[in-house]
Amino acid sequence: MSAVPLVRRVDSRFSELAHCRCCRSKPDNLIIICIYASSAKEPTLKYLCNSDRIKEGKSVGFEVEGLALMAIRRAGQIYVYRNRCPHRGVALEWQPDQFLDSSASLIQCATHGALFLIESGECVAGPCEGQALGAIACAEDAEGVWINLPEQARDD
Repeated sequence: MSAVPLVRRVDSRFSELAHCRCCRSKPDNLIIICIYASSAKEPTLKYLCNSDRIKEGKSVGFEVEGLALMAIRRAGQIYVYRNRCPHRGVALEWQPDQFLDSSASLIQCATHGALFLIESGECVAGPCEGQALGAIACAEDAEGVWINLPEQARDD
């Protein structure tokens, strides 16, 4: 099955947004992440939180429609992943909202210490090396942080 780009609609004031690097008409007030899904099902846009809830270099846990998520802000960019280790399927945090290692440069699994890159979710050390966290497409605008929840993620 080929990957298809997710398209998101923030609200009626914005048109549908293309989110690949080659797009020449990106609105100035949005941060866009290019994420691909293996399913052709239409994703559902959900409001996650106010932008100031996710501080620079910090992580925050969320539950949306029964799906455990984590969001991290690094270098001004928001990254959202499923809060689920690809090795054991367990939650990643040490304590509420504590998903990062001591240097705040990697995501760390509390169960077995696996380390994941913030920018891609790829495991770079530990028993699940080479696997990756489940990325959730997101965008940020003046109203806050928005996520796309593909049907596939809700069915797991």
